[in-house]
This record gives sequence, structure tokens and C-alpha cells, in this order.
Amino acid sequence: FFNDLSLTLEHRYIVKKGLTDCDDCSRKNLLEFPLDFFQPPFYTKGLPWSLNYGGFGASFAHQLVHDMHKQGNCRRLSDGNACGLFGNDNASCESKSECFLQQYKKEMEPEFNTLYQASVKSYWENGQNQTAEEATKHYQTQFEAVSKRRVDSDIADTSGLSLTLSAYMKLLREECENTDTRLEGLEKFSGLALLFITRGMAMCGKTTDDSVLWVQTTMTGHSPPHYRVNLPLQNTEAFARAFNCSAESKLYKPKNETCTFW
Repeated sequence: FFNDLSLTLEHRYIVKKGLTDCDDCSRKNLLEFPLDFFQPPFYTKGLPWSLNYGGFGASFAHQLVHDMHKQGNCRRLSDGNACGLFGNDNASCESKSECFLQQYKKEMEPEFNTLYQASVKSYWENGQNQTAEEATKHYQTQFEAVSKRRVDSDIADTSGLSLTLSAYMKLLREECENTDTRLEGLEKFSGLALLFITRGMAMCGKTTDDSVLWVQTTMTGHSPPHYRVNLPLQNTEAFARAFNCSAESKLYKPKNETCTFW
């Protein structure tokens, strides 16, 4: 199927169908991806494996590992093990989940405070005093609540990227003789770097202050796009190596400030 799939420009689709956040994936043993995903930037026939792994592969891996936890708590398997990863050590699972919760809060809260205070200020200035008071209460309570409900997706962004990298490196070793295929005109970027670049392209989105504020306090499915790209990359040591990130780089985090789930 994938070898035969070649979409021309007029046959491309707008990716608009939302994927289920895997609440029922274990029970159904099924993942559904719409045809929308089998086009750039997720999948392109004939391009190096690194780009398709960074595009569709990382999206698939995100959904695959998403079912292992629910609101920061590990799901229990029929044999009593937590997610199949930690045995009966649920405390370890919860500790790793808490790392992500605090990491995203630390990064997102300053922007959130700036945006919500500006929004409330506009209500006060327009004489909408009651609305301003209600908005303040809503924003302050919802940020914490939504962050906890969204932590599963935040974990899946990093752990899915980790799984994608493992699969890609395995492919290079076992089927490609460790050949580092590069793109003409972009030879300075290794295959590994191209994988990360494609992941960023697949996650990019246009936002406004209002839309970011809405996502941070209402949308439980995912964090705003720039956090979905930057934080998982900062958590991934291979990214820093691929781009020779210095300790001063905005996309570099020392190991003691990163979070991993596996």
C-alpha cells in the first residue's frame, strides 16, 4: 500500500480529523489513521526514511504509547503490572509523570500568566468588571486542571519520539547498512537531523495570543504546538547531538532537567 501511495497536489487533503486519544485502544486493539496523514509533511513516497519516520512514524508512536497512562497514572494490565513497563512499581510511574507535569508547568505558566492578565486587563478597561472577575477565576483554576488532564499527551510526545528514534536506528542497522541518506541541497543535515526537522514541521501551527490562552485553559487533548515541539526535543539527548547544541542553546536542557517515561 505505502509503495503504491503517491498523491498529486490536487489529491492532497487538509488534516482535520482528530485522532482519539487512545482511551479505547487497548480494548479494541486498534489504531485508526485517516488518509490525511499519508501526505506531506507526514509521509512522502521516495524520500529518505528519516523524513517519514519523523512525520508519520512519530505520530503513530505517539498514539501507540498514549494508552499506557491516564491523567498521569499508569494503566493496569490484567496481570496487575503497570503499563507493562514498571512491574508493580506504580510509584516510579507516578514520579515520571509528575516530572512532565512540573516541566510543562514551569515552561508554560509564565506565558499563561502574561496572556491571561492581558485578557483580564482588557475587560477592566472596557468596564466589564464582572466579566473580568469571572475570567480571573476561570483562568486561575482551569490552567492547573487542564494541565493534569493533558499530561498523558505531553508524555506521549516525548516517549513517542524516543520510540521513533529507536525504530529508525534499528532500521539503519539492520536494513540500510547504517547509510546516512541526505537530501540534495541540504547535505549539512544528517538523517537524524532530518527526522527531527520533519517532526517539527508536522507539529507546526499558526497561533494567536487568544488561541494559545484557549488551549492552555480549555483544550485537554494537547499542549500548544510550540511546546509540543520544543519540550520533547529538549528531553531527547540525540537532538542535542544531531545539531551540536551548546549548553547556551534555547533547545538544550541538562540531563537533570529533562523528563523521560521509559
